[in-house]
Amino acid sequence: KDPGLVKIADYGELSSNSSTKYLDLSNISSISCGNGFTLAVLRDGTAYGWGYNENGCLSFSDRKEKNTPKKIDCVTDIKLASCGDSATVFLSHNNENNSKKYGVYMTDDSKGLIKIDNDLKEEIEYVCCSCSQLVWMIGKSGAIYKYTHNSDGSNDESNQDNVLIFSNPNIKAKKITAGSGFAVIINENDNDELYGFGKMTDQSDSFVKVESMSGHPIEKVVSFNEHCIALTKDHRVFVWGKGTFGCLGLGNSIKNTDNKFLEIESLRDKEIIDIGAGNSYSCFVSSNGDLYSCGLSKDGRTMMGDTNDRKIPEKSKKVNNVKKVFCGSSHTIIACYSDNVKDTQNSTGDSSKNYSQTDSNEGIDFLTLEQMRTEVEELRKENRII
Repeated sequence: KDPGLVKIADYGELSSNSSTKYLDLSNISSISCGNGFTLAVLRDGTAYGWGYNENGCLSFSDRKEKNTPKKIDCVTDIKLASCGDSATVFLSHNNENNSKKYGVYMTDDSKGLIKIDNDLKEEIEYVCCSCSQLVWMIGKSGAIYKYTHNSDGSNDESNQDNVLIFSNPNIKAKKITAGSGFAVIINENDNDELYGFGKMTDQSDSFVKVESMSGHPIEKVVSFNEHCIALTKDHRVFVWGKGTFGCLGLGNSIKNTDNKFLEIESLRDKEIIDIGAGNSYSCFVSSNGDLYSCGLSKDGRTMMGDTNDRKIPEKSKKVNNVKKVFCGSSHTIIACYSDNVKDTQNSTGDSSKNYSQTDSNEGIDFLTLEQMRTEVEELRKENRII
């Protein structure tokens, strides 16, 4: 509720509880935010969660809130974790070792951790948890799977879990994101252009090209509830949906895009490299490390340092050297090149050499504490020689 910013990660810092530690950013490959909780997946296949957990959304059986990152033990060799509004989906690597759990797993309020890929014909490559009952998955072939989960615990056959498959030889899904009543993919078979499903394209049984984005290869696309943001490979930003509290960044005149993507003209010269969509707000990161935000900010979720709503993206005066942004329902995490935050309270930040996409498997490269110590020692030797 305080619009200030707090640093959540330090190198090598361990708590008295051996199962809980602060994150070593040198090993993080992906981060996902839900409704008051966060999951970080490390390169070695382990994952850490923190925040709200009363419904078991972090997979911890004690149902207690976690104030510091705690290691996930119920799933191994995790490739990706996707947080929905009140649930988390884990994608783990396939392996012949039957002593471990492999496949796609989802947290359930009453059943705990459940496996959701039993009836699928192929290996899953990507997952997106859009809410507590709906999961989108991409198979190795590029086919798209829509999993609907029954969480009421009843045995009524009409309420059982089900999987729909969307398979089209002209579509090879690369990434998928979804909101309320729609989903959108990046189609590798069509120059990485956008294809939509549901109310975005008025199609409820297939994915079709989003005509308003035709000719724009997509670098990244994110969604939350009623709005969607697309970042093109030439750093232009387009938005779709309802502009509640100004989350579309299009000003006072446009509150609904009427089923087409519109460009945020004010960001055209900012060379945007990353985007984030949360509950009624949006965030954008420029190539020079600036964070721009718009939309609802009653609790400081936009990282502007105040509680003022904005209908056009404005640059934050509280942070700099930003490289990635991760938005949840009402909280935001940023990762920075360095600790250069212009306030007594700090955002997430550590020295880094470069930073890859959050949903890739390449990971995020940072200077480790040991590397920095080695570099300092070498400089000391040079000084003595001089």
